[in-house]
Amino acid sequence: MMTKSAQLLLAAMLAASSVLVFAGPASARVVIKARANNTWSAGGHIFARIGEKVIWKNPTSSLHDVKSYNQGKQWRLKRTQLRTNNRNQVVRRFKTRGNYYFRCTLHSFRNEDGRWEGMVGILHARR
Repeated sequence: MMTKSAQLLLAAMLAASSVLVFAGPASARVVIKARANNTWSAGGHIFARIGEKVIWKNPTSSLHDVKSYNQGKQWRLKRTQLRTNNRNQVVRRFKTRGNYYFRCTLHSFRNEDGRWEGMVGILHARR
């Protein structure tokens, strides 16, 4: 038979563990930041789990935007201006595995082979 204090301790531990188990996925997110040197954070290669919230932000004082481009996985993200100093954000959740390409239209260009260069990035959505 358990004492009253042991029962309370066990109840508190069970309650705390259930909060840890259920709070994890809801708070998962990946933040992609524009940089003042016209690059994306993480060198442009960003990894996210399927269903995880992906957020594009601009913490700089420079103008940037974000737009999808199709090289492999077909997806669409309309060109959206990322206002300076994090005054707005673009949020997406990716439901299927794949590589999703994006760029800043102000700081990217096509090279002579037709590939995008400059401020470009790839989101790798995985399980």
